[in-house]
Amino acid sequence: IAMARTSLRRSSLVDAAKWIVNGGLDQAAGAGALVVGARLPKRRARSGTYFGTKLQEFLEGMVFETLSGVVVLLNCITIGFEVSTELQQHLNNTCWRLSCESWAAVLGACEWAFLLGYTLELWLRFRAYGVMALSSGWVKVDLGIAMAGWAEVILKFLLDASAALIGNMAVLRVLRLARLVRALRLFVQFRTLWLLCRGLSAAMLTIFWTWMLVAVFVFVFAMLGMEFVLSSIATEAAEYRTVAEENFGGVIEGCMSMVQVMTLDSAYQIYRPMIQERFLLAPLFASKIFLVSIALMNLVTAVMVDNSIHQ
Repeated sequence: IAMARTSLRRSSLVDAAKWIVNGGLDQAAGAGALVVGARLPKRRARSGTYFGTKLQEFLEGMVFETLSGVVVLLNCITIGFEVSTELQQHLNNTCWRLSCESWAAVLGACEWAFLLGYTLELWLRFRAYGVMALSSGWVKVDLGIAMAGWAEVILKFLLDASAALIGNMAVLRVLRLARLVRALRLFVQFRTLWLLCRGLSAAMLTIFWTWMLVAVFVFVFAMLGMEFVLSSIATEAAEYRTVAEENFGGVIEGCMSMVQVMTLDSAYQIYRPMIQERFLLAPLFASKIFLVSIALMNLVTAVMVDNSIHQ
């Protein structure tokens, strides 16, 4: 028994060494390892049969991924046409020189075909890997999308659900757009896209605290604006009073005006007439622009770049 255990350990070590020599670590550390669900060494087929091994090779091959990507793109196009058809049906009964009912029938048939295709793909994956297929996050996403599609079918044809409920559940079909990422993740030329996605996901916490800091700056400068702008409004010209009351007549108006100044969205319409009448207001608007629009935004960019480099 001890000799058998030692032999098993040695064979496992030999297999691991062969995988490392064949470039397995390089493959795992490359572009594929940048995403969740990246391809690892091939898992053993559920049944260990020749058919299971070939099915795994087919599912992990570039041909299947390319075909799946084409199907997803076509499904996205039909989703767009379906939404547009529903909108046109509410406005008039003509959709691209045909009746909306005809287009709805064609798009409904396409929806059935795509749903059956997604279900077939899931069946192939479970046939090849068994329950181990659920270890991949992408398979879980595909399973959720297919279940949502079949739930919609059941509500339509078996439960006779109301049109409002079906309309609300139709939004679930947009989740199929997430399959685009799954189709693109294995293509080497889209590695830059994955770097951008990972950088954006890593910057979410930075974006949240930036939003909090911007909100504080906007509120503080809005209070300062209301205090200084409205302090002597009765003695100013009519144009000054009009601009001041419109942009700093309340807390909400003051905050929205400071957001407009921060984003430099036609901000001159706010500060120009008031500075012409009261030049002492120039430091207020200048400090807002330099602190938030220039300094803070560049600092946030630097923090995001540093986080992306460390990722």
